[in-house]
Amino acid sequence: MKKIIYSFLIIILLSGCSANIDFDFKKDKIESNINSSFTLDEYYKSINDENDEISISDSQKESILLQDKESFSMYAFNNNIGEYKESKFEKNNNIYNIEYKYDYDYSNIKNSYYFNCFDNFEFTEDENYYNFKLTGSYNCTSDVTLRIKSDSMIDKSNSLDIENGVHKFTVYDDDNNIFFSINKNFDKKTSTSSLRVFVFVLLVIMVIITYGAYYIYKKQSY
Repeated sequence: MKKIIYSFLIIILLSGCSANIDFDFKKDKIESNINSSFTLDEYYKSINDENDEISISDSQKESILLQDKESFSMYAFNNNIGEYKESKFEKNNNIYNIEYKYDYDYSNIKNSYYFNCFDNFEFTEDENYYNFKLTGSYNCTSDVTLRIKSDSMIDKSNSLDIENGVHKFTVYDDDNNIFFSINKNFDKKTSTSSLRVFVFVLLVIMVIITYGAYYIYKKQSY
């Protein structure tokens, strides 16, 4: 039996497992969340030699998983400091889900372990934007989805999958080209949302008034 050396993102190194890596950009911090789901068989295969023919029960596999879980280290930076903290570990219909969280700030995000897994990672800042560009090979894991959301506007994004304000990027082993910019005006999105609500309410009132006036007119005509 050959054990994997536990290190950053160990869960999503599991063979056959996929993971979501989320970055939620707030005004004063960047909330990062790593989430992965896997079965006992997927986990057990990942920590053993391919030719290992030893067969054990699911209860034994679960015991191994629970013991190993205590050794998981999810580092936030590429110098092996700043550990992610486990925020959820649950079992649902034989699927295990594990989640880790870490809060970055805008001064240290450029040293993020995850972003530096790309061959080329560029983080720049100008008067209006925080700019991110991730290109080349991704050298840490496979089958990963990067999800970006923000309390402000996400501009200049080349995501082809945007849903409810979340910009999703499929990360490939090689030939990645991901870019997005976070607008520094974190009040803009709130203001825009408030304006939309106001316009919607105004339209509803106008429709009610128009319908009421038409109803009165028709009633007086008869």
